[in-house]
Amino acid sequence: MVPRGLRNGLPQLTAFFDEYGDQWEDLMDDFTLSEVIYFWGAWIVRFLLERHRAELSDLKEMYEDGTGTRIHDLAVRLNDDWHAWHENLATLSVAAGPEPITIIKRDQMIVDLGHFFRTINALAFDVSLVGWWPDPEGTNTPLYLSVVKKLLVLHAAAPGTWEFTITATNVDGESAELPFTVTVVERLESSEIVIGDPLSTEEGRTVVDLNRYFDGPEDIAFAAESANAEVATAAVTTEGRLVVTAISPGEAEITVRATFGPQSVERTFIIAVTDECPPWLCKGSFSGWRKVLLQ
Repeated sequence: MVPRGLRNGLPQLTAFFDEYGDQWEDLMDDFTLSEVIYFWGAWIVRFLLERHRAELSDLKEMYEDGTGTRIHDLAVRLNDDWHAWHENLATLSVAAGPEPITIIKRDQMIVDLGHFFRTINALAFDVSLVGWWPDPEGTNTPLYLSVVKKLLVLHAAAPGTWEFTITATNVDGESAELPFTVTVVERLESSEIVIGDPLSTEEGRTVVDLNRYFDGPEDIAFAAESANAEVATAAVTTEGRLVVTAISPGEAEITVRATFGPQSVERTFIIAVTDECPPWLCKGSFSGWRKVLLQ
């Protein structure tokens, strides 16, 4: 059962320490007590850490002396400062607006609203979307959002950009609002790279369109690296074309990396440079010993 003093809001330090002093380690370590008692215990620990660190270090010794008198006297001495500290934190303040949020399609993201709406008091949240509202049946909801306590939960189902405003209201009726922007992007996916029909082949060089092997949002950034540049080098043009240039006979491992925002996908394959012209290159002016055979 939660004591009336805790249910009604900010407790006196004297009352709190007198009643829960012998359970101080539980307050700092786990939820063995009720959530309300733990809540205030955690804030008292923070108060002592920020304002009275020396007294916090002495608490365990004070409890172990068995009388509780020293603890009570300490609470009496700090009570006014505790109330002033709490009153300052209880005022609702708002951080700078959040950066646009990017979510990958079919993913879920959780945003801690406590980073943006700051107060010791409980908050109620209201969400107002601009230009879009989720389907009540849930069958056509490209972006679903909800607020659980101070956590904004976002589920991304379809690409697009949405704007919404979150209004936070505390127990004193103070309110503040912040605009949010969420962009859902396609998931970056890839298939196995099989170079059977290169875009173009020149003497000792093969060019491949990487967009055939990587699907996702526009403006994917590509990079390529050869593990053995003495056999063959690898580079990517701004148009997303892989250029493999043969240097000398041997094998080289080529790694292609596609990146978009937080997403990154890699594909690796082996190329063999031979001193024999592969059949699919031995035509007309493409004859010669330095050719690339991609396996």
